Amino acid sequence: MASWYLTSLGAGDDLRDMIYLIALAITATAWAMRYWWDGPPWQEEKACYANPGVLTRGHLPVTRSTPDSERYLAIWRGEPQCWPFHARFLLPWFCRDHTRWWHGATAGSLILTGPALAGYALAHGLSPAHALACVVAFTGLWGCFGLLTLCPILVDAPALLVALCGAGLYLSTGSVVPLLVAGLLVGAIKETGPVWLALFAWHPAALVGLMVPITRYFVPHPGPDHDIVAHPVRSAMQYRRGTLFDGTMMLAPWGVGLLALLNPSPQLWAALAFGYAQTLVASDVQRLVHVAAPVVLVHALAVVPEGWLPVVLALHLFNPWAVSPFEKQPVRLQGVP
Repeated sequence: MASWYLTSLGAGDDLRDMIYLIALAITATAWAMRYWWDGPPWQEEKACYANPGVLTRGHLPVTRSTPDSERYLAIWRGEPQCWPFHARFLLPWFCRDHTRWWHGATAGSLILTGPALAGYALAHGLSPAHALACVVAFTGLWGCFGLLTLCPILVDAPALLVALCGAGLYLSTGSVVPLLVAGLLVGAIKETGPVWLALFAWHPAALVGLMVPITRYFVPHPGPDHDIVAHPVRSAMQYRRGTLFDGTMMLAPWGVGLLALLNPSPQLWAALAFGYAQTLVASDVQRLVHVAAPVVLVHALAVVPEGWLPVVLALHLFNPWAVSPFEKQPVRLQGVP
């Protein structure tokens, strides 16, 4: 799929080849730096094998385990899960309960998102410099890069990559076939994936992928087993209490993405509306909202003169509100089998 994606975007052109390689280097370097910066000393890492505890940092040989992560590992062990985790079957089937495989799937997806995002930006008419700026800005967003780097047992990164590749292929070829294929694939990864694909491509054909989660819904599965699942709106409002209109949590983490407000479009409003609507039924903020990053960054960086890109990106990468206090809560670490 990767070679098809590059070929369809004109990978025979030397300049495009260079853009994709640089984009790949950017996300690979950013991923490695995140682990180096946040990785615990080897003594803590070693202790985590024998006695998993609570650490505030993560590293490759150990995995930050979230409640969602435990559910994905349980799916492969044959333990039925309630909705919506019941619908997210593809990654658990592929990665099983081997956390190293989950590390590889998430890390590979985040790194490959670099050239996929660069191609998406080029398909939107951005210059090579602006396309690469989108990739740099992407690595500075906590919800769609930093958090997923340190919490790899999640389905978000592969879902974003598939949706972005499908949208890029459609925009570059004009064929809806990539939307249909990517829609069905991402629908098996995460139930909201086809909607994001439709928003990225701005084409309703991608919504055919919703057939997958809809079909899964009618496969017998347990009822809600947690308050956030049984009463999502009420629980989300408890999490949002006092912060729903807090700009440092709901807006400031976007950094350079806020410039998109200077370049509005129906696609931008729709992507933001869907992203923020999810925060009304879930506890997370940035992990859900920042999925709109491809649309937001393309709109935002299009208004920045090329000469100002280094300054704007520097401010973005050192954004003091990049990680909201709510997102900084430590999560449990467990050893890799």
